[in-house]
Amino acid sequence: DYRKGEVGRTDTILLVFLDTKEKTVHILNIPRDTYVNIAGKGIKTKINHAFAYGGVDMAKETVENFLNIEIDHYVDTDFDGFVSLIDALGGVQVDVEKRMYYPAENIDLQKGLQTLDGEQALAYVRYRSDGLGDLGRVERQQKFLPILADKVMSLSTLWKIPKLVGIFRDNVDTDLTLREMLSLANAFKSFDVSQIKTSMLPGAPEYINGVSYYISDPTETAQLIDELKSGKILEETEPEETQKEQE
Repeated sequence: DYRKGEVGRTDTILLVFLDTKEKTVHILNIPRDTYVNIAGKGIKTKINHAFAYGGVDMAKETVENFLNIEIDHYVDTDFDGFVSLIDALGGVQVDVEKRMYYPAENIDLQKGLQTLDGEQALAYVRYRSDGLGDLGRVERQQKFLPILADKVMSLSTLWKIPKLVGIFRDNVDTDLTLREMLSLANAFKSFDVSQIKTSMLPGAPEYINGVSYYISDPTETAQLIDELKSGKILEETEPEETQKEQE
């Protein structure tokens, strides 16, 4: 999230677990307000500040220390890269669940099924002015990711690959080599995107000295990370709100 006159901070942090043998993909969303120790700084604050203090390296090390894991690779993109990718794909069809309006962030979406262009898709995944804050936004991002993956993997996208590669090269910073990217693409070329699993870091919002943070649950977090690393993630249960609505 780069803004004029400001140091960039991570607007969204996704930790992706890929198993090329079992062909599984699980995405853990780490809320930007998660309260953690920032690697190398000796302070505890929101996890999205790590990038502002030390770029990708500090952000990566902070996540590693926080979750007691080793991250193999990183991919870093900005808003412009996201918008360019969606536009190159011809937009993505999303059922927008509610009216979303926040002019300060250029967000103005109507409710209903529609094809979103790059700017509209960015507005959809960033919106958090509905009283649900970052948690509502995380839910929308988890809904959006499989839709985006399905679009990328569709046959209609194949002829756009050269253009997509160019956009990727111009807008993405990663330590993956071209050979590694091609290897991953080949490993998951027939992957059923409906099988993508998503989770959010266990925890709850809390105010500390008047500032809103997301406080992780250490026990549940450790259990989830162990399951993700072992590839034996337990089946997720539906949120209570969804269950009540169905009843």
